Amino acid sequence: MNFTIRCVCGHRIDVPAGRAGIQLRCVCGRTIEVPLLTELRQARGAGEACDAPECQERCPADELAAARAGNEEMPREFFMILAPDHVIAQRVHQEAFVHFIAAFDRAVKWFANTTEAQPGVDVQIGYAMFPGGSRLIDLQIRPEILAPHVVSELKMELDSLRHPPVEGGPVSFCCRTMLWGGATGSHPPFLFPFSPQFGKRSAPFDQLLTEAAGLPFPPSEPHRRVADARRRWLGAICVLGRRLKAWLLHVLARPAEARAVKSPPPAATQSELPSLLPGPADPSCGYTVEELTALIGQHPRNAPLFSMRAEVFEQQEDYDRAIADYTACLALHPEQAEIYARRAMIHCAAGSQELGLKDLKTALQLDPDHVAALAGRGMIYLQLDAWEQALADFEAAIAHDGRNPSLQVHRGRTLIGRGDYPRAVEALSQALRLDPHHDAAYAWRALARRRATSEPTDEALQSMLADFDAALDIQPEHAGYRLYRAEVRLGAGDIRGAAADCDFILDRQPQSGEAHALRGIARQRLGDSPGAIEDCDSALERGAESADIYLARAFAHENLGDMDAALSDCEAALEVNPQEVVAVNLRGAIRLKLGDPEEAAEDFAAAIAMEPDWALPYANRGNACRARGDNSAAIRAYSRAIELDPQLVFAYLNRALAWADEEQDEKSLEDFAAALRLAPDVVGAYVERAWLLIRRQEYDAALADLNEAVRLQPDLASAYSQRGRLHLQQGRYDEALQDFDRVIDLAPDLADAYTSRGNVWIQKGEHEKADADFQQAIACEPGMAEAFAMERLLLEAAYYGRQEEYDEAVSRASEAIELDENCLPAYAIRAGAYWYSEQLVEAVDDFAQLIERNDERDFHAHAGRGQVYAELGEFDLALSDLDHALALVNKLAGGKSPSKTGLAYAYNGRAFALAGLGRLDDAMRDFDRSLRDAPQNAWVYYNRGLVFHHLGRNAEAAASFRQALEKTDPALPPLKRDRARGFLRRYGYV
Repeated sequence: MNFTIRCVCGHRIDVPAGRAGIQLRCVCGRTIEVPLLTELRQARGAGEACDAPECQERCPADELAAARAGNEEMPREFFMILAPDHVIAQRVHQEAFVHFIAAFDRAVKWFANTTEAQPGVDVQIGYAMFPGGSRLIDLQIRPEILAPHVVSELKMELDSLRHPPVEGGPVSFCCRTMLWGGATGSHPPFLFPFSPQFGKRSAPFDQLLTEAAGLPFPPSEPHRRVADARRRWLGAICVLGRRLKAWLLHVLARPAEARAVKSPPPAATQSELPSLLPGPADPSCGYTVEELTALIGQHPRNAPLFSMRAEVFEQQEDYDRAIADYTACLALHPEQAEIYARRAMIHCAAGSQELGLKDLKTALQLDPDHVAALAGRGMIYLQLDAWEQALADFEAAIAHDGRNPSLQVHRGRTLIGRGDYPRAVEALSQALRLDPHHDAAYAWRALARRRATSEPTDEALQSMLADFDAALDIQPEHAGYRLYRAEVRLGAGDIRGAAADCDFILDRQPQSGEAHALRGIARQRLGDSPGAIEDCDSALERGAESADIYLARAFAHENLGDMDAALSDCEAALEVNPQEVVAVNLRGAIRLKLGDPEEAAEDFAAAIAMEPDWALPYANRGNACRARGDNSAAIRAYSRAIELDPQLVFAYLNRALAWADEEQDEKSLEDFAAALRLAPDVVGAYVERAWLLIRRQEYDAALADLNEAVRLQPDLASAYSQRGRLHLQQGRYDEALQDFDRVIDLAPDLADAYTSRGNVWIQKGEHEKADADFQQAIACEPGMAEAFAMERLLLEAAYYGRQEEYDEAVSRASEAIELDENCLPAYAIRAGAYWYSEQLVEAVDDFAQLIERNDERDFHAHAGRGQVYAELGEFDLALSDLDHALALVNKLAGGKSPSKTGLAYAYNGRAFALAGLGRLDDAMRDFDRSLRDAPQNAWVYYNRGLVFHHLGRNAEAAASFRQALEKTDPALPPLKRDRARGFLRRYGYV
């Protein structure tokens, strides 16, 4: 006698009376228990099939107990869920649960890898999570040798894990693992999971867990109702991730590899199915294609068999045969929405979205609430950029299965596609509330934040980075996540981090054009110009063309001095994007370096027209104006740049130089100070300010700046060179030698370093060493031999003049003039030597040569000739020259303007000329003015002494002559010293 039983899936099976109470497997894959004979008879008497319950797997705790009772050896590492699969599926979304288990495993491994090595132990961890967010952890360690703080830290690490929402009862599992190599010897056995918390009480496992966590049991009525409402959607939703994976793989939307629970096969009538199908040869692997083919041959109207074989073909990616079997299944039972949905996924995997969409529409006509069909159709619409239709389908699916995180992820992707970024962030955040370890949700949320604005704030950038970090913690090998994180890191200024991400990708995917592109940009910003060019070339070869890549390569070529290549890349960038303002600005900067300020200015004007609020083109336009000699326009451009960006350091620096060129020293110093307040480590600012301070004769301040420049950049040759010249000017020859030695160490082929050191040797009177240095300079630059010979003659002429060896000074200056009759410094030195040796007519001739060969605006030549005329007694000529010189002061700018000392000398000469013309009051005023600016000048006291002597005021004359002999800046030349001493002796003032 046969009885009909019904599986929970609806499938009916005829069984003989002798099989009552035994277990058998349904075609749906479930193991069911045949009811007792009395129940079978009662059901048949009522004319119904007898419901066969699914076999409830024995609680793993019971299995552990059975193993212990039978002295079975338990494995040292395993993972076990402490409830049947169908119970877990009712309480927690399976995808979220699988993600949590993976996070749990990562946390344990991370803890072991980052904690200082400990003695090897075996660990058993029982973990239970409850509705409302509570959790219970049972940590057992064998042997119990770990330090208490290590145990506490492991518990804290596990307790910090965010777990997905749980409904209807606890979800628990147990794992055993070996840490730091595992225990080396035998140890006491582990207790049952959670048994330390249970004590000796006896109750159902869920009740013991719940009460051990301090929660009421049973769960509240709302929790039970919610759990019950979920059950009918489980099959369709759990299969969705697996079926979409084959055809909807996306860089940022890899479907999670959740453990799918197979949905029930289509129901069939009793007449269509055999009473019992034979099981597979290998139950652990399921039916093979051959076994199913044989069964179909025996039972050609068994629709579920076609469905089962279609699934096997699907797993083998044999899509044509899978479609054929689903079609055969539908021919037998055309009203099955589930089979249409499955066939749709295979059509899509095979590349036919059109057929897939048709099947999904049919499925939804049969069952408008079919969640998998709604989600599948939404995915097709998403791929087709049909944002509104996709959004409607995902929201309909979510209405039926609100705890599915992937549905929220797809909804978020759709909202990104339609540009609704705030709602996208909200949807993806909801996905992460449902599944805190969903890598795609983190990645898509980061992307939504990235696309929300073209200029993200620092806070937004940090949020994006946190999301990508979280995604990569879960999927560290995911190239797409690293690529996007590299892009965000570039925007956040973490250039090395961006390059590291690209290195990671290229180690695994050397052909990734996008990774080469981003690394090229990163390398350029890190100053690795050759590496940047190499990566940009590779990116372009692999088709990753963009204006940014050409720009990065342009900057790299510019840095290497290849201006033509840089200019070509700017043009290429502008071909890709004619509105790329950075390329326009860079092209202008390159043209300026190539010596074309006019075209450069046009580029800067174009960049300003494109981005009128961008400071950089204004600052660059200032540079072009300076190159054309228009400092006023340059200052206006720099000022506008600073107005737009008060942090633009180089605009302050360049405006400081422009102010200095315009003799606006105070304003120049203000700009230098502003630049250094913003960037105290800008070495060039100290070097440039030192030059200005030297010009202002503020030598101590200049030395302090140069010392700071050397401290900040100990290998900056130009700072040592300038400091060496300052030491030389101040007569600190040993310090000057040290600086020039350092310059030669840093730049051994720099001819100027040898000539500068040769100058020091000349001033020290060591002419052989000077000769060696000048010969080395010629070896460095053979084409400059004549120029170096001229430089040496001038240096020696000046040296001999300071040593009061005027004949030698005249000789060296004359040699220089023979080499170049237009050598003005030689005329100036020889004029001074003639004057100091009182060869006054010759001095007048040389000063006249300076005026004739230079121009009428030479202050020093007019002032010098005027003073010589005064000594010759040509007071009218003297006054004419000196008045002209002093009138030039207000007309001259820059380096031509005389110093205060130079002015003092001119006033001294004019005072002497005025006295010779009988204008004593005017003369005394000029003497006083001269002494105010140059109180150590011996010449003014000497000239005033001559005037007092001429007036018969010998006592005052003697006082002046005595002071003239005491003063040394400058001192009197030999003949004037002798004359002053002679006066004092003659008139008895010695």
